[in-house]
Amino acid sequence: MPIYVFVDFDGTITHQDTLDYLLDTFAPPHWREIEDQVTAGVLEEKRALQMEFDLLRVSLETAIQTIQHLPIDPQFPRFVQYCRQNNMALQILSGGVDYFIRAILRRNGLEEVPFHSNSVKVVNDRWKIVPARTPRIRNQCNHCKTYWITRARNEGFLTVYIGDGNTDRCPATATHISFAKDQLAEYLRQIGHPFLPYRNFQDILDYFNSHSIEKLKEMTGAQPLHYIKD
Repeated sequence: MPIYVFVDFDGTITHQDTLDYLLDTFAPPHWREIEDQVTAGVLEEKRALQMEFDLLRVSLETAIQTIQHLPIDPQFPRFVQYCRQNNMALQILSGGVDYFIRAILRRNGLEEVPFHSNSVKVVNDRWKIVPARTPRIRNQCNHCKTYWITRARNEGFLTVYIGDGNTDRCPATATHISFAKDQLAEYLRQIGHPFLPYRNFQDILDYFNSHSIEKLKEMTGAQPLHYIKD
């Protein structure tokens, strides 16, 4: 069975969330109250993201210059190479912004890695979210990552998801094999959904080098949730 690997960007590939970094730098501190409401499940991400953008007062050019130097996991380039060498399809799925992802990938020589994300329009330092042009299965996020996983499953792929945060909750339960850390790992523990814990991409490479993909699937014991009919 062919394998399709989907990877979150902010906090997974990067050490820091790009939007969190911008908000800490260019917005009043109460933006974190919005994020706390998302984590608690009382505010949907599709509303919360624009609420956070409403607090930003910075040009797009300055924002890109500010975040493009944020470090990525040093083993992510090796993971990209591993996927390529083993004929595993790889795609970044992000709830963030295309301008930031493109800038960071380019700076690290990874501009060939495909990604899907939201975008923004910035006029007079006022930010407006442009949601990803992706069908929304549960209508909770600006970019429905679960759509891509479900489509890949319907096309006959064994799917792998790697994430860390709030927008990774749905895709992590829709995939065959889920790698999780931080908030995502805590959430999956709370709902009793199996996953493989990791700290960085070296851990994930160790998993793949030590076990067959079928063994990894067996280790998770997960039965993907069917958000749309296969």
